[in-house]
Amino acid sequence: AQDIRDLIFLRHARDLGFSTQQMKELMGLWKKTDRNSAEVKQMTLKHIENLNQKIKELQTMVLFLQESANQCAGNEQTECAILNQIERGA
Repeated sequence: AQDIRDLIFLRHARDLGFSTQQMKELMGLWKKTDRNSAEVKQMTLKHIENLNQKIKELQTMVLFLQESANQCAGNEQTECAILNQIERGA
């Protein structure tokens, strides 16, 4: 029964985007009866900060790709604005 609870805990942590190392640390804190919740909160706040940074990076990628797609004729021509933008990295 405890093994199943452990697996469920790890799955939930993974679904929240925690790394393998973070999941290991969270599992240790979860099982530690004399844990300090400040450690968990600090780890979580850092994770939120990292997630927000990833969101910004993903939004930038989406914008870049959308603008590139808007410039692409999408026809039989060999010229492709998307590939040109990727090549330039602009």
